[in-house]
Amino acid sequence: MLRLSRASVLLACSLAASAALGQEASTAVETTPEAPSTVEAETTTTTTITTRTETPRHGHRVTKAARPHRRRTSRHSKRASVPQRRGHDVSTDGTSLSIGRHNRGRLVNGAEVRESPVLRLKQPGSNQRFGTDELVALLDRVAHRVDERTPGSRLTVGDLSLERGGRFRPHRSHQSGRDADVGFYVVDTAGALLELRRFFVFRRDGTSRSDASYRYDFVRNWELVEALVTDVEAPVQWIFIARELQVGLLAEGMRQGASEDTILRASTIMSQPSRGGRHRDHFHVRIYCPANDRARCDDDPPFHPWFDRGAGAAPVTSTRVVTPDAD
Repeated sequence: MLRLSRASVLLACSLAASAALGQEASTAVETTPEAPSTVEAETTTTTTITTRTETPRHGHRVTKAARPHRRRTSRHSKRASVPQRRGHDVSTDGTSLSIGRHNRGRLVNGAEVRESPVLRLKQPGSNQRFGTDELVALLDRVAHRVDERTPGSRLTVGDLSLERGGRFRPHRSHQSGRDADVGFYVVDTAGALLELRRFFVFRRDGTSRSDASYRYDFVRNWELVEALVTDVEAPVQWIFIARELQVGLLAEGMRQGASEDTILRASTIMSQPSRGGRHRDHFHVRIYCPANDRARCDDDPPFHPWFDRGAGAAPVTSTRVVTPDAD
């Protein structure tokens, strides 16, 4: 009698099982439903993957069930979109129009900042020198006011917005014509005013990290802050500046005998932003939406007690005040 070993019996059973599974897999492949047409695949958001057979290491053929393929949703589609252009996004009276928010908006018919005896551009050939009529006029007014009180002063102006607004690097804001970067007034160790087209970082004591001979001019810079916070034609919402420099400016204001109301406004409007750097090398000025633009322009809280939003302003969607962001 032929005697089979235990190993031979197990091998025979394994081969028989493999053949049976292979027959079932072949049947499953043959009964795969017909794939949808090309037109249907393009017009539907889900398609079907054809059943495929894989052969594992053990030699058994197995069939994977068909799975629906879902179209990916772009992460940008969930973001709030920039206000869309409309047919009436033009200024019928020739004035500027600020649309949207400071960090998601546009500018129509923007005004251009130009150099003058009291104002210089940090980058004269740049395209980021446009703002609302109100912002550009504000910069001219405050530059003249500082020069009247401290003759020979000349304000350095950096980035505002592009001619048509929108995003440009490295800024997140500056999109709707209501933001401006303004340089500090700087003197040397002898107190002489310096003509500089660059922004320099300053410490709490007024010394510069860039040049030992540079000094922060607390007198002129306070004159600038006072002119900004008391302007009634273009109300300022924020002046972003490092906290350590705010202390020196408020001390200078009290030394010059500024009113309690002016000190209160300055201490409220000046702020070190939560994002966008500490602003130790320049002021970042942001004004509220101009009165004529408020139907399309979006202000964020807070609304300072002395600021009148007036009629026709866009409704406030949130009253929650958060630490402001700049740049």
